[in-house]
Amino acid sequence: MKMKKWLVIGSLLSGAASCALGAEITWGTVYNITGDTDVSTNGISIFAASFDDDTPSVTVNGVTFQGGVGASTVRDSSAYGDALNYSVNNDHSSAFTSASEPFASLSVDYQELLNGAIYSTLSSTVSVEMVIGNLTSNQEYEIQLWLNDPRIGTDRTITVDDVTTLEYSVGQVAGSPGQYVTGTFVADAETQAFDLSTVGGGWQLNAMQVRNLSDVTIYSVDPGDLNLIVVDPSTTVTGAVNVAFDGTAASVDVNVAVEGAHASAFSVVDPDSFTMTEKAPSNSAVQIAFDNDVAGLMNGETTTGMVNIVCNETGGSVYTTNTVVMTVTYIEDPVAASVFYQAGVMSNSDDWNNPFWTNFAYAAPQVPAAGNSYISLVGGQTRVQTGTFLGDSLELRASGGVLGLKVSPVTVSNLVLNAGTMIANHGGGGVLNGSIFSATNNGAGSITFSSGGESRNINITAPMNIGSNITSMIVNMGFHVSNPDEYVSVNSISNVFSGVWNVISGHLVGNAIGSLGTADFVVGENGYLNFNYDYDGTGKMLELATGGMLLLDQDLVFDQVSIGPWPLAAGYYTAAELLADPNYSSSIDAASTASLTVLSDPSEYKIALFTFSETNGVSSDVFAYSNVGEWGVTNAGVEASYTNASATFNQTANVAADLVSISTSPVDGNYHSFSFAVEGLAPAAVLNLNNLNLDYIMQSPLNFRLQIFSSVTGQGTNTFMTGDTPIYDSGLQNVAATLNISAALSDPAFQELKNGDEIEFRFVLSDGSDSVSRIHGIDNVELTGWIDDSQEPQVGEIGVSTFGSNTIVGWSGMAGVTYAVQFDNDLVYAPDFTNIVEGIVGVDAAMSYTNEASGSVGFYRVVLDVD
Repeated sequence: MKMKKWLVIGSLLSGAASCALGAEITWGTVYNITGDTDVSTNGISIFAASFDDDTPSVTVNGVTFQGGVGASTVRDSSAYGDALNYSVNNDHSSAFTSASEPFASLSVDYQELLNGAIYSTLSSTVSVEMVIGNLTSNQEYEIQLWLNDPRIGTDRTITVDDVTTLEYSVGQVAGSPGQYVTGTFVADAETQAFDLSTVGGGWQLNAMQVRNLSDVTIYSVDPGDLNLIVVDPSTTVTGAVNVAFDGTAASVDVNVAVEGAHASAFSVVDPDSFTMTEKAPSNSAVQIAFDNDVAGLMNGETTTGMVNIVCNETGGSVYTTNTVVMTVTYIEDPVAASVFYQAGVMSNSDDWNNPFWTNFAYAAPQVPAAGNSYISLVGGQTRVQTGTFLGDSLELRASGGVLGLKVSPVTVSNLVLNAGTMIANHGGGGVLNGSIFSATNNGAGSITFSSGGESRNINITAPMNIGSNITSMIVNMGFHVSNPDEYVSVNSISNVFSGVWNVISGHLVGNAIGSLGTADFVVGENGYLNFNYDYDGTGKMLELATGGMLLLDQDLVFDQVSIGPWPLAAGYYTAAELLADPNYSSSIDAASTASLTVLSDPSEYKIALFTFSETNGVSSDVFAYSNVGEWGVTNAGVEASYTNASATFNQTANVAADLVSISTSPVDGNYHSFSFAVEGLAPAAVLNLNNLNLDYIMQSPLNFRLQIFSSVTGQGTNTFMTGDTPIYDSGLQNVAATLNISAALSDPAFQELKNGDEIEFRFVLSDGSDSVSRIHGIDNVELTGWIDDSQEPQVGEIGVSTFGSNTIVGWSGMAGVTYAVQFDNDLVYAPDFTNIVEGIVGVDAAMSYTNEASGSVGFYRVVLDVD
């Protein structure tokens, strides 16, 4: 059998069709492009090309398409010389794509395969004769061709051998992909030609593959356990994989080798090459050895070897390869005989007390027993079907490890959890007895409590000694706060945990004194927090998201507290007071009867927040001390919108680049904007702005730019002018990215704002392109500030004058307070001032009162009206 060196070449004619030579190709049904399984895996892939000079190799449905097969490869074909220089002279690495469905739902690799192509820009009739070379007569072959252009919809087509037609875009709308077709033939010569033609120009081909349906297939049959563990003092371990073949060959030659990061540590036990004469189901076992003296893995480290099984028909030169992955973990333990390791992920029918634990002292997995320690390194499920674990300890070491509770109660002495592991109720009631510790094998991170279905809970009676490397304990029971049956209840006293309880969904209940440790608490919009003991959170914080809830039936103390967007000032709050306040009432359970003490004033307030939803262009605003105006889009083009079909932009205020001008002016450019007016400040308090934060997201950028302007920093008074200096400028951007922007608002104009002050922010988008495939947008726009209420209300400078018989008293006023004007006709004796007018409402300006009483000569003063 000859080595088949494959070459796709072509001859392109203008205004005439070519004549395809060779055997007759039977072209099958034309199909619409729908998913990875479009790619045939029949026989053996001999030639697969992504017609794109720049794209690297990409694998779809197990078939690797070689990149770099662009216009130059076809044009430089030695068989046709310069015949193609003037015609098929273009290729593009990423033009033929769309962010719209259904193309956007294809796998990333399939999109990568289809978004490049070779094409012709001739406007006349174009016909290309494609020739496949170096075939073997009497062998059966399969050809697949792909045509795709989902950008804006087109009615163009390509005709194959004058017998079948492919469409560039099936639906002829943006996001609608093209079609593919499969043909088969039996070679009668070393070459095979077929014709691709179009009328009116626009010739194109995105991808192609050729498969030999008559060759050998090599594969593994029920590979042995290749997830191996080396336990000190041993340094070597051996695994096996079973090899079989199928096809037309009577016998095949097999060679086995291993590659990987520690390839020299792997070896194939002799022989590493052999001949197989019986096809499947007969197979041969290949032994693979690993030596850690060579690899030098440290305790807990894992390496991967790729076992490449290469075969060819005996005497032939066509090779095919099958690869099996082998993983090896090294464990350093001084008493290896007493440590067992979980042998693979347990299924729903397995149990932690089944013979599922391996050790070099035994040939087969063992049932756990007292006196031994057990470790799961597989990162999957350790299933609990019986109540009490039979070993001395159980450790979930690999990130992703899950203790799945199927019965109740469950008892395990010395349950050791690492960062990234989980306890989940898989339908068994979830009572967990024994003792729980944390370890540092996986470094820092979180431990999660989760339910696998509705109305499931986890009750922890085991004491928890959780170290500082566990930064958060996550409660994610999967359902809303309205269902009290999805909860994690901690019943053991004085647990050690000082991180953050993050209640994403479901209820977290602390039933015993100290059961929740000395922690911070973050309660999400579907979370519920319930202390059944008084909690002293000095130095700790409580954050309740809008929609989250607190049952305040015990007295709680925290350093700082925020409910929704509203931080609480330092003070003592009864449940009744919080329930009466519309800012807080929706987050406090109506059954609350106790108190909440906040020790420190908030360091920062969220003044405005815009987080865009998938279907609503107007954000769900939250605000403190401000009246937030609508988010708006100005000058952004008729089709500008808040959402886009692209998955990257389905939750942003965005605009396609072809709708955005190159102007960066806050007056005539393309901008989003919002405004706010300060309100709700106490007398003498002022608002100082801190930062304007947001995410700037770019797809296929070309000279993209974001500039932010404010009405208080322009050249005019409270207005915008061309030439204003922005408070932020991203500069020109040409790389797809998300910029996390934080613009400090340190200008004096942003400080000491009073009730009634107004500010507008404009986010100006500009670019140097004109393409719908180039999109940019902004999200998570947050304005923060702090309140300075250290100044006490006071009466400003006072002046007295007369006009005729009237006396005029003037002073500097302040909004939010009331004043009284007093009079005393004689200061010789003890002053005896009395009110002559009271209840004067203050304003932030000069104020005055005219006393028209005749003969009222004496002494005047202005005071705060405290009544």
